[in-house]
Amino acid sequence: MASSWIHVPPFDSATSEEEAVAGASPRHAPGADGRVLGIVVTFHPPGDFALRARQMALLFDTLLVFDNTPGANGGRLTGLSTPDAGNVQVLGNGENRGMGFALESGLDYAVRHGYRWLVTLDQDTRLPEGYRVRMAAVLARYASPERIGTLAPVYRLTDGRVLKFAGKRPMADTPWVEIDVSMTSATWVNVVAAREVGGFDPKLFIDYVDVDFALRLRRGGFVNLETDTVIVEHDLGSNMTHRRVLGRMVGIPNYPPSRVYYQTRNRILVYRRYWRSSPGYVIGDLLRLPWVPLKILLFESGKAAKLRAWIRGGVDGLRGKSGAVMHRG
Repeated sequence: MASSWIHVPPFDSATSEEEAVAGASPRHAPGADGRVLGIVVTFHPPGDFALRARQMALLFDTLLVFDNTPGANGGRLTGLSTPDAGNVQVLGNGENRGMGFALESGLDYAVRHGYRWLVTLDQDTRLPEGYRVRMAAVLARYASPERIGTLAPVYRLTDGRVLKFAGKRPMADTPWVEIDVSMTSATWVNVVAAREVGGFDPKLFIDYVDVDFALRLRRGGFVNLETDTVIVEHDLGSNMTHRRVLGRMVGIPNYPPSRVYYQTRNRILVYRRYWRSSPGYVIGDLLRLPWVPLKILLFESGKAAKLRAWIRGGVDGLRGKSGAVMHRG
């Protein structure tokens, strides 16, 4: 299902900070059947990340920080690995293992330590007050919570637009709507369901890891939900720009060649895997595929290297190749 952009007024939480902190305990979070583990995947995290991680940790029983930064991270995680870091734990060994590996490590930790829900987070995620309480309240209203694969909020960008994967479909008389896929940012994952369908695929490395996982949950008989009762601040990246094309604002990602490669390869791998079980999603995303080289040709720099990466990613996707690769500009 294609995502949709809408304009909404600034978010004004009716939930107090005390309620948000109370949400750190499952007994105060309605519908949170069991403990909740958060995981943030970092890559060259910003300077204020350690402080924000401590703030986010108030909302979870444990917060894992999986650092994919090669080598030293410049001391930006200093203080998160010390005994006074509370319920924050840092994982990683100084190399980039990829988003899929990091999320699968978080899921494995959740299974081994008996967590019921895994909340996946980006390093730029900013959670609103009452986040856990509100998400748990949605879970409490769902008649068969064991059927839930994921529950995602909607996302507000820095320019005020809000991304809804449900498009313009209304929530009707429930605070949720079923969706095909969502992002990893602030999404709740049913640990039992995730393990049943095989978890996250480390071989995808980066890009479409969340899409592959969500479509596999749907194929396994679980539902992915989105609620507009929670709005999470999200940044699509400092390289993102917008241009007006035929009267519409179009996002120009300005990805480096390596990201162009992985995104192209992995979306084709997703098509190969799910064209039978999720034909609507595959057709919709396939129609957007030609926009990638067109945007590169019209608006981006480094055109030759990126177009080579797009072609190479397409070929490798058709061949069924996965895993991390050494990028050749």
